[in-house]
Amino acid sequence: MAHKMTRRGSLDNVITFEHYCDTVADLDNIDPSEINLGTIALVVEGTTGLEVYMAKSDKTWVRIYGGASSSEEDEGE
Repeated sequence: MAHKMTRRGSLDNVITFEHYCDTVADLDNIDPSEINLGTIALVVEGTTGLEVYMAKSDKTWVRIYGGASSSEEDEGE
């Protein structure tokens, strides 16, 4: 489990990054030194169209916006 306060009032406490990618595959090209907990990546042409990913503390990506999850897709069949 990880926790980080990035802002208190109007002052930034730590740098978080924002990345813009053409495809999901481009996430692999982001330098690990530019990924920390809370880093956001906007993918223009994801699997379901526009997708947004957030980095976990272990520098892995979690999709937080974009299309249905796999369980929602299964329910629709």
